[in-house]
Amino acid sequence: RLSLPVSTSMKPAHGNGVELACKQGHPVTKYKKLRPWQGHVKDRACSGCAQPIDRKDFRWRCNHHCDWDLCEVCYDRHWSHVIHSAAKVQDPALRLELLEAVP
Repeated sequence: RLSLPVSTSMKPAHGNGVELACKQGHPVTKYKKLRPWQGHVKDRACSGCAQPIDRKDFRWRCNHHCDWDLCEVCYDRHWSHVIHSAAKVQDPALRLELLEAVP
C-alpha cells in the first residue's frame, strides 16, 4: 500500500474526485522548473520520499506555503494509487468521479 503525505481518501473532494493536498489539507499546485537566476533559499526535498528535488525538476507544492513539496515520481504514484483504488470501487458513479480527478 502506498504511503504518501498526501490526501488519499477515496471520498470525493469538492465534487470532482480525489484532491491532492498537503498534510494540512491545503490544495497543491504544480510549479515550473526554476530558472538559472532563481536561486534556492533552501534545498527542496520531497515530502513523500525525502529525495532532493533538483531545480531543473517540476514539483508540486502547497498553495498556502506550508513546508511541503512533492516530486514528480511521488505525484505519479499518488494518481496511480487513485486509479488502482477506483478500480476496486463497486459503485460505478463513485468510480467515475474518482477517475475524473486524475489528470
